[in-house]
Amino acid sequence: MMMRRRIDVLCVQEIRWKGDESRWANGYQLVCTEGDGLKNGVAVILSPRWSGCLVEVERANTRLMRVRLDVDGEMITIISAYAPQIGLDKRTKNEFYAKVGEMMENVKVDEMLMIGGDWNGHVGKTAEIFGDGNVHGGKGYGRQNVEGLRLLEFAQQHNLSNRSLPTMGEIHKKMKDIASGTQLQQ
Repeated sequence: MMMRRRIDVLCVQEIRWKGDESRWANGYQLVCTEGDGLKNGVAVILSPRWSGCLVEVERANTRLMRVRLDVDGEMITIISAYAPQIGLDKRTKNEFYAKVGEMMENVKVDEMLMIGGDWNGHVGKTAEIFGDGNVHGGKGYGRQNVEGLRLLEFAQQHNLSNRSLPTMGEIHKKMKDIASGTQLQQ
């Protein structure tokens, strides 16, 4: 699928592989968290074009990891996250969000940050209390739930924009511009 859609970086959740070593298939590199083979693992898959750019991996736990890429001098930090499900205790959820925040603090101002994952929440089609569109992004669907509201609050606290479900053209153009050294105006 990555080859067909020309995806260079993919965050994956709910992997069930044991161990934390990188795996290779058809030139693609899978970097995963250490798992027990049963639940909760996350990974980042890098295309052959980007696998050589990997400079650092931080595996926080089975639900959270960070990779750093050096693409022609441009540092890109990617966090792959799998938030605790609805029904798990508040302490587990608080620890998860605190660790994501801690990982973000280690990203330098001049680096690009991308966070991909399953946040186990619905931000909803509209977000009344986040009406300016900067946090919500306007690309949600359905009805908002408590976990979705928490995600929006987290994004607001950390000055993030929810860019869920961008078009493949948007992603591909941005990655192509970074790889070629051309930066888009924000």
